[in-house]
Amino acid sequence: MGLIIGLGCGGLLLVTIIGVVGFFWYAAKKTSEAIAAIPLDSANPDGPKLGDLGDLAKPPKAGDLKAELKDLRHYKAEYGSTIHFVGEIHNTGKDPLGFPNIKVTFFDDGNTAIDSGTCSSLIRELAPGEKVPCTFSLYKTTKWASYKTEANPMRPLFTGKAAKLKISDTKFTAKKGFNPHQVEGKITNESAFKAKSVWALVSLYDKEGKICGADQALVAGNDLDSNSGGIFTAKIYNVAAPPDTFRVLAVGYSE
Repeated sequence: MGLIIGLGCGGLLLVTIIGVVGFFWYAAKKTSEAIAAIPLDSANPDGPKLGDLGDLAKPPKAGDLKAELKDLRHYKAEYGSTIHFVGEIHNTGKDPLGFPNIKVTFFDDGNTAIDSGTCSSLIRELAPGEKVPCTFSLYKTTKWASYKTEANPMRPLFTGKAAKLKISDTKFTAKKGFNPHQVEGKITNESAFKAKSVWALVSLYDKEGKICGADQALVAGNDLDSNSGGIFTAKIYNVAAPPDTFRVLAVGYSE
C-alpha cells in the first residue's frame, strides 16, 4: 500500500509541475504580447532610456535661492571671554528658503582660517524679501583680522503648514541692574489646526536701524490650539549697542 501511494503521489507531483510550468509559459507569452501592443512614444520610439528614468528620480528644481547676511555685529559676554554675534539673514531671491543659515569663517593677519561659526535661526521657511535674526558665538577666538560669509541656500523641505499667528500686547523693558532687556507679548493661533512649537523671534535695533541683539523665546505651553493664545518673554542680556526699537516674528507649524 505504501508503494502504491508513493507512485500515486509521484504521478500527481509530476502532473502538477507540468501544469505550473505551462501556466507560467502562457502568462509570459500573453504579457509579452500585451507589452508589444503598447504604442511607443513617437519622440522616443526605442522606449525610455536610462537618462529618462534618471530624470524621473531627480528632485524638483531648487529655484532662485539667494541668502545674504547683513549687519553682522559682535559683543563680548558679560562674564568670561565668549564673543557673541548677531545679524540678519535676508532672502534676496525669488523663492522661499528652508532653514536659512550662513557660515562665517574668521582669518588672522596671514589669511589663515582660525575659527568659524554658523549664524542660524529656528525658522523653517523664509519668504522672498523677508529677513530673520540669527546668532552664534565663539568660545575660544577673541581676535581676528577678517572674516568671510558663505551662504548655501536650500529649498524648504518642510511639508506641513505654517500657522497663522497674531502678535499682540508687546512691551519692551530696558535693562536695569541685573535684569536683562525684555520683550514681552502674546501670540494667538488663528489657524484651524494646532500650532506646534510656537516661538517668538525677537530682534532689537539701535537708533540707526541696525540689529543689536536677539533672542528666541518659546511661548508658554509650547503649543497653541486653534484660536488660543499664550504669552512669551524674550530676555537679551548683552547687546552690541543701546536698543531703540524692537521687532517680533512668530513661528509655529502644523507638525
